[in-house]
Amino acid sequence: MKPFALCILIIASTSFGFSLFQRLPPLIVKSRLYSTNADVKSITSNTNTTPQPQLTQKEYLIAIRNRLFTVEEQIWLHEYATARTNKVALPKLKGPANNAAPPSPNPTGDANSKKTIEPLSESKYAELLRARGDLLDEYPLTKLYTDLYDAQKNNLTYAAIYLDRLINNYNRQLPIPLEHVNQIAVLSFSGQVMNLMRGQGALYHHLLPANVLTEPGVKRQFQHPAFSTTGKYVAFAELHFKADNAGFVRSDALVFEVPKDPKTYGATDSSPLFDSGELPGAPFFLRFSPDEESLAMLCTSPAVDGGQPCTAIVLLEWGKYFRRDSWAGQAAAARFAPRKALTLIQGNPVFFTYTTASAKNATIVAHCQKEVVNPSTGASVVEKAVWMLQRQDTGGVRDFLWNKISDSDPQQRWSTPICHSAGGGDNVLVVEDGFLTTKALSRWKRSLDADGAPKLASKRLRAVKGQVQFLVAPDGSKAVVLEEDVNTGHYSLTVIDGEDALDPVNPSLGTQYELPQDKLTIAFWFSPDSTKLLCLTAQGKSKEDVTNQKSAFKVGLNSEMQWTVFNFPLQELGEYDSFKPTPYFMKTYVPFFSQYAQVYNPWAPDSRSFIYMTAAGLSHTPLVGSKYCLGMDRWQNQGATFGTWTRQ
Repeated sequence: MKPFALCILIIASTSFGFSLFQRLPPLIVKSRLYSTNADVKSITSNTNTTPQPQLTQKEYLIAIRNRLFTVEEQIWLHEYATARTNKVALPKLKGPANNAAPPSPNPTGDANSKKTIEPLSESKYAELLRARGDLLDEYPLTKLYTDLYDAQKNNLTYAAIYLDRLINNYNRQLPIPLEHVNQIAVLSFSGQVMNLMRGQGALYHHLLPANVLTEPGVKRQFQHPAFSTTGKYVAFAELHFKADNAGFVRSDALVFEVPKDPKTYGATDSSPLFDSGELPGAPFFLRFSPDEESLAMLCTSPAVDGGQPCTAIVLLEWGKYFRRDSWAGQAAAARFAPRKALTLIQGNPVFFTYTTASAKNATIVAHCQKEVVNPSTGASVVEKAVWMLQRQDTGGVRDFLWNKISDSDPQQRWSTPICHSAGGGDNVLVVEDGFLTTKALSRWKRSLDADGAPKLASKRLRAVKGQVQFLVAPDGSKAVVLEEDVNTGHYSLTVIDGEDALDPVNPSLGTQYELPQDKLTIAFWFSPDSTKLLCLTAQGKSKEDVTNQKSAFKVGLNSEMQWTVFNFPLQELGEYDSFKPTPYFMKTYVPFFSQYAQVYNPWAPDSRSFIYMTAAGLSHTPLVGSKYCLGMDRWQNQGATFGTWTRQ
């Protein structure tokens, strides 16, 4: 590409960046209004006489990307079917909770017949390929990546840097990647089997541990699947117990490459790329670093010298042991050095997350109570605070230092700090002095204190009380805060709308309002496109029950639950299935959903359907009005005990 032509493209890209959220010319989408059916109802539905709103440019681009997801999935299934001679049967559809007739999986309307994956006609396949090309041409990120490749190829350094910044800014405001993975990591038969699944639950790719055999008298269980940022890898925790339930034996962390080739998917079982060996404790949370080179875990550490057991953040730099390009300059013996896990911090309790602005420079932010040395007396004291990890390389020896960024009152009950990139740069959402506070972590986001000295910007958003958990939307445009205190009868589910509100250097507090739902929400998850909120509500329980019953109010592990979905652009709330979750999900993932939301995703990548677990297996439910979605129709996968979806 010639430099003159590249300059023109940069100017065009710059103008796009400023107009990302401007309104398009009038564009009406017929599916904007929710419809009703026998098993799903809309609480705040619009009437037929209400004019349909125009799409913003951001909503238009989300619609293009979600449609592209569906087209790419049909292409993938066609290529899978053409590579095999036998047709693949889909599982039977299960009826909804209210015994209404499920949607028919085939034109004949026979819900008991099996649907098969068949190759498409050549004309239909060619039509899908043309549609994919048209959608990619409409999506600005495609052109930006093309220009970046040309700039790098022609050694246009400054142009490449500028285009890279445009891409990062675009991904910050619209974090829906071009990569299409669409897989569900599934644990089956009480965690005895690991699978990857797609194609409406019909297609499986089996994952095998490094060692198929176990020691006599020892049983094995796999837990806590976690996909990497791009969906290229998936990790599992492998736990070994004594067969008579006499105690814990050992644990490992396994990393697999996620297969994507439709011609070989499911043809052979996959072995792990990386096996950590024995870990210093039992992991109960795993996640990849944003650059996918490390695996960070929360592990239980046994008591030492009669002390109390604690929780530790354990880091495994698995990438350098797997990638051969990292062996350059090392002696042959060093290439196969023991893979030792590094304990970064110990405390009780411990919660952590990663910063989000840059995958290459991401670091850990932890909220924990740990022992520190009093600089005045030299004695060890217990301090609860929010800490940020800083890495230093001194003479080839790396030191991991923790800098305190916020005090945390032990009387205030909150768990995970949530990092976000509202306004650019790194920020974190914490509870400080009884207020939900957004604090800057990037050094360029500074303000002046009372004495005129520079300090990192900080802004109080709202007063909170009781047990507090919160999440920030993937695009940083809003946050949702759950407060509950049964002792005083306080309950609140609040939306803080506006990226300016979450930006510490912006004085705006945004628009804050109570989510219009009377049901009692106990956990929630943002959709990948940030436009919807999936709420887990207690069936038959309301906010007034907390106010009236106070400390007598309880939600049991075996309670009946119900899904609701709140659509932010439409300000509509829809009710979905009633069900009984598995006790494992209620005990592990629900109480600390803000921590596990980093790795657990019930949403489909196109944000048009979701999955959940019951005693019968893994169930899939499309949203009302979603004519096309990646999951397609209702279906249930029997035997599955846990599942999480990729975000792309």
